[in-house]
Amino acid sequence: MTFSGEVLLRRDWPVLQVAFNTAGRALAIVPARGNAQLWDAAKREPVAGASQRHVSRRKRRQKRRGRSPLDARHVEIAECAAFSPDGRTLAVGGYYANSIGDPFPPVWVVSLRDARTGAFVGEPFVDEIPMPMSAGHTEELTCIAFSPDGEVVATASLDGTVRLWDVATGRPGGRLHVGGEEAYACAFSPDGRLLATATRAYAEGRVEFWTPDARSERGEPLEELSEAVYGLAFSPDGRVLATADDDGVRLWDVAAREPLGGPLTGSSARGLAFSPDGRTLAAAGADGTIRLWDASDRRPLGDPLSGHVGPVNSVSFSADGLLLASAGDDGTARLWDAPAF
Repeated sequence: MTFSGEVLLRRDWPVLQVAFNTAGRALAIVPARGNAQLWDAAKREPVAGASQRHVSRRKRRQKRRGRSPLDARHVEIAECAAFSPDGRTLAVGGYYANSIGDPFPPVWVVSLRDARTGAFVGEPFVDEIPMPMSAGHTEELTCIAFSPDGEVVATASLDGTVRLWDVATGRPGGRLHVGGEEAYACAFSPDGRLLATATRAYAEGRVEFWTPDARSERGEPLEELSEAVYGLAFSPDGRVLATADDDGVRLWDVAAREPLGGPLTGSSARGLAFSPDGRTLAAAGADGTIRLWDASDRRPLGDPLSGHVGPVNSVSFSADGLLLASAGDDGTARLWDAPAF
């Protein structure tokens, strides 16, 4: 079996994430030091009319003149992105940087964008706190996820919290002080009954399960993992949870909270994605490769995909399962053909 990969985007700094739309072949690419970009993966080109340019610091300062520090602004530097279940909206987590002389550090916010045009929709999500208005997080956002009904967005941060947001109002709906120093990932189960969070807790990785309203933990956590858990992915049927950590990839029985065998690979993994039919699991490796497995029998599928130079940060399958996108520290976003085995 042969694979072909092509570079969609090349930058001088890392590409943090790729995310395919839940419908069609629209692809969100999140490069460091810039805003999220929308691409048409079928045409291999940016979506016409969608803003792709990073706004210069000078232009940002000009735009800020005359604005109150209490005004919340949309994301200027994206760190994570996710499409809504209906494919109409792209949620982007990130920050805007204050100009020189402002008394405030960068402000982390969540913005909604039209998935077709890239235009911002409504106002950014903000917490009911004083100066300045923000999404409540105080450090880098590491993950953003929609609930299956599209009514809630969850955000994870290196500040050790996971926050929930009401999509209709943009107001906070809950806050989790997860059992770790830093939160790296969050994911809703397909039935919407669980919210899983991945953290680094005092040199040990930990995965916790919460009710969707973030009011209480649900069941026992997954513990005794490597130093940190960087990625989470529920299988489409919700029965299996895949975790990515420094020891590789692990599969867990969600109901029993028990591992399904040992790690799938000894290579450190950063991001995970199940194919839409749940048959294939892809992992973004710190060794610069992408590995594919049969999700049912844990069998490797072909040779690792090689092309990135340096760690791979993120992988995502297209809605039809025929394309796989990847993002790497080498500054590239790549697209791979992924025919069925």
